[in-house]
Amino acid sequence: MTTYYIGADVHSNSTELAIEKRGKITARYAVPTTIPAIANVLDSLQGKNSLQWKKDQWPAGSTAISTKRSTLS
Repeated sequence: MTTYYIGADVHSNSTELAIEKRGKITARYAVPTTIPAIANVLDSLQGKNSLQWKKDQWPAGSTAISTKRSTLS
């Protein structure tokens, strides 16, 4: 199973996601800073994923999100 590592640069209106696979950035996404938009990118990945972000930058009012392959909090 492929493992993806996702870096997130979270701002109030948009979030930049960088997808790393086997030590190389394979994709970049700019999405709205909403749970559905971020979850949509994670759900599009086939394999295990790990999202890293600064806790104080997570979308306002959210504490957790579950997708098919990951749990974010």
